[in-house]
Amino acid sequence: MGLSRMFSVHTKCCKKMSSSTQEKKKVKLAKEALKNNNFESALAESKAILEINPDNVTGLILCASALKNLQKPEEAVIKLEHVVKLQPENQTAWQGLASLLQGSEERANLEKLENIYTNLLKGSKEDESKAADFLGRLLKVLVKLEKFTDAIPTALKRIQLLGENENQDSLKETYRLLCTSLLGHKDSKKEKELIHKSFMAGECIVDPSIRSSYCKILEKNHMWCELHELLLIDTEDFSWKNMYICRLFLEDAAWNLSLQLDEKAIKEAIETCGVTGYKTLAEAALLYKEKIYVDAREKFEKGIAIEDLLSAKELYYKTLLALGDWTKIVAFSRQMINQDDPGKWKLRLAHGIACSEEENQALGLNRNEKLLNSVLILCEQVPGNNGSSVEAAVQVLLGNPGKALQILKLKPLPEVDLERALVHVKVWIAKDESEKALSLCEEILEDFCDWRAFLFKGKLLLGKGDSEATTVLDNAMKLNPESWEAKMLKAETLLTAGQYQNSLKLFHEALLLRPTGKIIFEKVMEICSKLNDIKTEIDALQIYCAKSHDFTALLRLGIRKLETEDQNGAIHALQTALRLKTRDNSVWTLLGDAYMLRGSFESAVKALQRSIEIEATPEAVCLLGKAHLALNEPEEAAKVIKEGMEMFKEGMENHVRILFFEGLAEAQSLIAEEAMKTSRFGRSMEYFLLAFNNYEILTRECPENLLGWNGIARVSKYIAELEPTKLLEDVLKNEGQQAAFDVSIGCWKKSLELEPTCSVSLRNLALTYLSKAIFSSGANEVPELFELSVMTAVKAVEAQSGVPENWLSLGLTSYWKGDFALSQHSYIKALVIEDRCVEAWIGLGSLYLKSGNLLLANKMFSEAQSKDATYSPAWTGQALIAETVRPGEAMDLFHHSLSQQGHQGAVKGYAEWTLNALKEGTSISSHVQYALENLHAVSTALECLEKLEALGRMDLWSKSAYALLLEKAGFPRKAKRLFEEISESVDEHISSQAKDSIFSNLGRCELLSGEYENALVHYSMIQEPSASTCCGLGLAQYYVVH
Repeated sequence: MGLSRMFSVHTKCCKKMSSSTQEKKKVKLAKEALKNNNFESALAESKAILEINPDNVTGLILCASALKNLQKPEEAVIKLEHVVKLQPENQTAWQGLASLLQGSEERANLEKLENIYTNLLKGSKEDESKAADFLGRLLKVLVKLEKFTDAIPTALKRIQLLGENENQDSLKETYRLLCTSLLGHKDSKKEKELIHKSFMAGECIVDPSIRSSYCKILEKNHMWCELHELLLIDTEDFSWKNMYICRLFLEDAAWNLSLQLDEKAIKEAIETCGVTGYKTLAEAALLYKEKIYVDAREKFEKGIAIEDLLSAKELYYKTLLALGDWTKIVAFSRQMINQDDPGKWKLRLAHGIACSEEENQALGLNRNEKLLNSVLILCEQVPGNNGSSVEAAVQVLLGNPGKALQILKLKPLPEVDLERALVHVKVWIAKDESEKALSLCEEILEDFCDWRAFLFKGKLLLGKGDSEATTVLDNAMKLNPESWEAKMLKAETLLTAGQYQNSLKLFHEALLLRPTGKIIFEKVMEICSKLNDIKTEIDALQIYCAKSHDFTALLRLGIRKLETEDQNGAIHALQTALRLKTRDNSVWTLLGDAYMLRGSFESAVKALQRSIEIEATPEAVCLLGKAHLALNEPEEAAKVIKEGMEMFKEGMENHVRILFFEGLAEAQSLIAEEAMKTSRFGRSMEYFLLAFNNYEILTRECPENLLGWNGIARVSKYIAELEPTKLLEDVLKNEGQQAAFDVSIGCWKKSLELEPTCSVSLRNLALTYLSKAIFSSGANEVPELFELSVMTAVKAVEAQSGVPENWLSLGLTSYWKGDFALSQHSYIKALVIEDRCVEAWIGLGSLYLKSGNLLLANKMFSEAQSKDATYSPAWTGQALIAETVRPGEAMDLFHHSLSQQGHQGAVKGYAEWTLNALKEGTSISSHVQYALENLHAVSTALECLEKLEALGRMDLWSKSAYALLLEKAGFPRKAKRLFEEISESVDEHISSQAKDSIFSNLGRCELLSGEYENALVHYSMIQEPSASTCCGLGLAQYYVVH
């Protein structure tokens, strides 16, 4: 047993010796392979070693080396990590890992590198050179990992090892990394000095990212001197400096840092600065420095909206103070109380409110004691005696100058204060101590060039009548262009001297600055009235009314706008006035007038009705009548005017009476014209005569009234054409029809005496001459009247050649004269002015139709149809052409014309065509037969003629056609009634042939209706019997006897 155990132990020892020998042999082979760059063989040998012993450190290192050279770093890292687990102090393995992971940016690998360099540092304590190198590598890794807390001591330790004079490049690099770490550290504010030292030592200014971070730190910590020092360093790139120069300039201007910035560099920086907010604010600060306060204020407001900088806000406040813009100071101070030092901004708020109230009192507004007491409460919240100056100023405003003086004595300030000195001046002025106040102003101006001191001095000198006051006030305006009070005071001196224009200019400028200033506004109105300067008056009224709810000013503005024909402006002003006084009838009347002028007639009616509801006035009633006329409501207009005339008949002024008669006559004339269009001739004549009488009253009471003469001329022409006997009986004492036209001509001539170049009067006179010629029975007189009509129409064209109606009148008059060339020229000229003038196209078509040129006539009527497809005369014209060349088509065109507007000519044409077709009997074509049967030609014609009858537009021919078609349709009794009306209207001038035709038609209808005795009477009255009438007479006699 003992021998067996001994043998086993011996065997194991032999095996160990054998494997150890093999490992050594393999290690030797692997090393030789690596030496010969045979990496594959080296890897195979090293793996063989590890198969024998997986924990063989030499084998692991050799394997990692072979893998690294074979570009398999991940596997190499695994082998070396195994080594450091087995032997943590193995520097070779740590260095191998460092070389494999170096350059990787992955966070996991960076964290591994941190551990690797930390372990390498442990093994190089005695070698400072190696330690410095490993510290440098570790520092870079820590910065990349943003482990600034660990990076800072690492950098400091490396700087200590490197020394101050050796290896300057490494030292600079370390300082840069230190600076980066410090800037990235949470507690960087505590390390200001170290940051500055590392930034300068590392020459970090050349690194944009570090430089930018450092500059932000300096800005954040208000280290303006250090930032200024940084900007003085020369660098190749200057562009980055512009933004910070702008910022430094802002801070220096706001807080008086005495940085002594170069003015030229500032201007260049502002020009080239790429940061909009800084650029705008620096421009504003430059304007403030140059005392261009108005432009500076605008720039600050734009810049602050972009960049929220305390220095900019401070300068903005100072700018507002320099301009005396108390309204904005109050609003801005309220905003800043919660953003900055509350005590400082409360004091500024109190000061702003007090000065604003002082200004309101100077403008003539009532004292607001409640507001002033709130200012005193604000002053109490300000620490120390800082609020005493404002408190004293408030007491002056409250009428307690003695108390104000006491406050200033009991609550002194340690330093000389401009605001306090100005309050002293106010106290002396309130106590009527003008000499003391003037002396103190002089003292203030020696130390402070302040506009308010100049203003107070100017006031005091004005009170003494000193001529120097103007110069002093000029200085105040120069320092503060928005000093409305200085402008107003100087304007007063100029007004006293009689320099009205210069005074008005300054008062107007003052009003622009203080639109609510009633005193200023009243002065402007006074001077404008004296100079009759309407334009400036309206401008001032608009400025004042935009801010002040003054009813009188708004009413005045509305009236002025009406006078200058600015209807929209007038309406806006009057509507605003009505919000203040809704039951002021005069404003409603003016508003109605403005709507009338603008053409908003429905709105005018509503406004004028409202005015009359409140209190009726003759002006409102007349305007309401005119509004109804403009809306083509003449009957309503006549009703309103009649009621008004009845209401104000007693004590009515002459000009109001004229207005009433004008409106009534126009309304009656329009009613008559409307009645005439619908052939209601009795009604038309009644109203024409009423209008004539009222126009006559107008011309009698006011011979210069153009409307009256025009009205008589127009109305008498209509009466002469319609029923001259009425005019003869009532007006002209039976002097003849031509005398009626003479009345019209005389009136148009009278109108032309009042207005010689009025093209409307000339045009109407020409048409009246034409009407007289057409209705004239004297053959010798007609050519002369035609000539006069053409000559007068020519004058109308010469007076106003751009009006197509004038050319149309010339075309019509020359057509009747027979001058077709001139007529054609005139119609063409009308079309040149207005291509869509349908009347001109119709005129040309009629002209060519008259001259037999059917092709051109057809083209003209077609053009008229293309311009207005519903204008039936164009269709009627084409029907007339068709009737000449293709009778079958005439019916279609007449029918289409009927479908458009029921034009009288189209109705008559269609009826005539239908009667002709019926007369032809069985010889008609199939087309005509289709029209009669399928298109119901007879019933269509009857329907249209029935409409004409209902409108009262039937003449004798239309009645005859209507009766014949009724007879054809089987209504003999209706036909008989119409023939009876025709026979009753026959006068002595009608031909015997026409009479025979009427009696024949009447007799035939009476036969059909069974009235044989009446038929016998009418057939017996026929003078020239025909075969058909003889038959009718025989039948009548037969039925009477039997």
